[in-house]
Amino acid sequence: MKLIYTTSTTDYQPVSLEGNYLYMRYDAISSFLKSHLKQDDHLAQPQIKTKDDKIEWYSNVNGQLSRLSDLTASEREKIQMAYWAHRDSVKKVVAKFERGGKEERDWAQLLTEVYNEDNNIVLSDGNYWVVLWGWKFRNKMDLPRPDFGPDFKDDGLVLDTNSGDVKNDEEFTIPTEETPIPPKEEPPFLPDRKPDNLKKSEKKPVMLRQELSLAERIKRFLRWLVYQFWWLLLLMLLLLLLLCTLRGCHSSPPCDNCGQFEEASKRLHNIEMQLRERCSRDSLTHETH
Repeated sequence: MKLIYTTSTTDYQPVSLEGNYLYMRYDAISSFLKSHLKQDDHLAQPQIKTKDDKIEWYSNVNGQLSRLSDLTASEREKIQMAYWAHRDSVKKVVAKFERGGKEERDWAQLLTEVYNEDNNIVLSDGNYWVVLWGWKFRNKMDLPRPDFGPDFKDDGLVLDTNSGDVKNDEEFTIPTEETPIPPKEEPPFLPDRKPDNLKKSEKKPVMLRQELSLAERIKRFLRWLVYQFWWLLLLMLLLLLLLCTLRGCHSSPPCDNCGQFEEASKRLHNIEMQLRERCSRDSLTHETH
């Protein structure tokens, strides 16, 4: 297989089914379709590059593939008809499995999610075509259903609109899981994109650490400080209010009696000086006699 296309894990959300990412079941889905449809499944193989935040898509096609919008009008119409014919053949398999047991119904739901035109991107060289799948591409407008006759062929499969079955059909069997399919690489962890009902026994995706800016780090630290020491911050606020109150009292203007107190002090000082002077004179007079 060779690399045919690259998408970013940050641009699209992976499709999950019963706690599992859909793209991780490529080998099982491809084997199932080839055994029941007797034709190519047209699915590209995804490989996740966690470090680069991207998905590499591989296929056996040798030509240069492009989006449908880059093809000519006639080529685009032909590939759209081929895609929908193939999808209809898968739908007939789904219809049979929906009437079966739980395991058959699970496969029917899985195939419906795989060939969801809203989440499919078709690449083509004008003749061969490949589907990118398993991610929420929201691409329905690029795959309108065309009008085609009952004799349209896709890879040798003839659709008969008067029959409810696919020609060359055979009894469907559920593929066993005797040989587990190892994942190509650990699936990425996407924020707010964790599948619901994740089983505890399954391995959780690896979280991608994001480098935070200085402002974000300061913001997180202050938030943690408030949550942990709110009582201390409240106490400090009360102490500041008390200090402000005491300072206001200390800086209030002096009372009106302060001037009288100073005048009385001066009079006492003058009386003291006069007493000392008089005592000195009496001492001199006594010595003279």
